[in-house]
Amino acid sequence: VSAKVKNSDCGLGDDCDAYAEVGLGSAAAVKSPTKDNTETPTWNFKLFDAQDKDLLSKKLKIVVKDDDGSLNPDDLIDTCELQVTGQDLTAGTLVATCGTKVQALTFSFTKI
Repeated sequence: VSAKVKNSDCGLGDDCDAYAEVGLGSAAAVKSPTKDNTETPTWNFKLFDAQDKDLLSKKLKIVVKDDDGSLNPDDLIDTCELQVTGQDLTAGTLVATCGTKVQALTFSFTKI
């Protein structure tokens, strides 16, 4: 849902144009929209539907990148794997650090 990244990790002289790719277990990752010129992107988009048992037994795999446009390769900001807990599901939120460069990475869970 949101994150805080260090500008120094977005490439030389470049503002962060951050996006995240998030997958659950071995499932294909879902790519967020890119948020331009910010170190505190808020994506507010639906990743996927999952059952509690899948969220609790499989890890979220996250890759955060800086979009450098179609002519340049995107800069990798950081990657991580996170384990969702029963406490996260009860609270409806997971807040974590992703590697050393992405802080306050936040996911919201909505029961349907």
